[in-house]
Amino acid sequence: LKKSGSVFKSPLELAQGIVEVANANMERALRVISVERGHDPRDFTLVCFGGAGGLHAAELARATGMRQVIVPPSPGTFSALGILISDIVKDVSLSVLLPVPDEREKRAARFSGFVATLSRQLAKLEAEGRAQLKREGFPSERAEAESNLDVRALGQAYELTVPFAADFPARFHREHERAYGYAHRGRPLEVVNLRVRLTIPTPKPPFRPRAATRGPLRAALVKTKPAWFGSRSWETSFYDRERLGAGARI
Repeated sequence: LKKSGSVFKSPLELAQGIVEVANANMERALRVISVERGHDPRDFTLVCFGGAGGLHAAELARATGMRQVIVPPSPGTFSALGILISDIVKDVSLSVLLPVPDEREKRAARFSGFVATLSRQLAKLEAEGRAQLKREGFPSERAEAESNLDVRALGQAYELTVPFAADFPARFHREHERAYGYAHRGRPLEVVNLRVRLTIPTPKPPFRPRAATRGPLRAALVKTKPAWFGSRSWETSFYDRERLGAGARI
């Protein structure tokens, strides 16, 4: 294995290179769900999970300008906990590729009829989704429905999802401007897909807040040994997190 045409000098340098490649891939993924959707990462806090989440989080936060990182308790089981307590969700969709009539006053009646047609089709989708939930053994009557449209300007190769409402064209233009910095308000629109999400809320277990830290932190200290941070080794303290209370500062 080589780095810039030369062989890595040590196993630690090789490991650092592997971490840097992993960080670069994760940073790109973070930018896809933030910058490319019109969100400034600096307005958010990074939540990391997975057994190695904490290894990458600080560098990813620095690279994207985020000021805080949250490492939840037991991050290695964070995803498993999420699926165990998550609501039951059923998504159903239908591709339609329908041109949107001009909503200006002269054609208001035609546009209103178009909205009514979409409403009927979404109602059929909702009924189909509830039937699927019932066949799968879930109480479909408890499901809460949310209707959305995938909309794009005519000729675009991508679409944005907006809530279904009579003013969905205006919502699309606002969302397009927020996500991409501009909007083609005079351009014809096209509804690509109809979407209905059915959600059945599930009971959630209580999570008790952790008590404040009392006494010296050394009671939670496990060991001190060198650890690799930012291309060099630092003498590092390792703590038993279960013995750290809320508000502990290290």
